[in-house]
Amino acid sequence: MTSPNLIDAAALSQIIGADKGTIYDWVRRGKIPHVRLERLVRFDLEDIDEWVRDRKQNLSKSPLSRHEQ
Repeated sequence: MTSPNLIDAAALSQIIGADKGTIYDWVRRGKIPHVRLERLVRFDLEDIDEWVRDRKQNLSKSPLSRHEQ
C-alpha cells in the first residue's frame, strides 16, 4: 500500500481553480473527499482526481452538441 499524496486547501485551490473558502464549504457540506487529521483538513490527490472525473459533463448530452449535428 502506498501512502497517499495529501495536499492542503491552498494547494487544492491552485489545482482546481476554486477559492479556499469554497473548498472549506464543500468540506463542511461533505461534497468533496477529504482527510481530517485532528484539526487539519487534507486532500488525497487520487481521490480528488476521481471526484473531478465523476463530475465531468458528458459532451454528447450537451445542448451545444445537438446544435452542431
